[in-house]
Amino acid sequence: MNLIKQIAHDTLKKDVNGVREWDRMKLTMFVSFIVAIVFAIVDFIQHGLRLDVWLTLIGFAYGSKLIDAQAKRIEK
Repeated sequence: MNLIKQIAHDTLKKDVNGVREWDRMKLTMFVSFIVAIVFAIVDFIQHGLRLDVWLTLIGFAYGSKLIDAQAKRIEK
């Protein structure tokens, strides 16, 4: 449990003037990704494996990575 807690603090917080604060964008992306995974699992249970759901998850993950890269470029 401590390992998961440490990973969450390392990935979902950022340094602001030497202080570690929760990053709103990272938290939003994390929660939205978890919700997408839950919906995909529910759809899988109800309808089986569907290509459109799988491609949507891949697109979501790729899009979130692009948004994160763009935000890092804007911060600099």
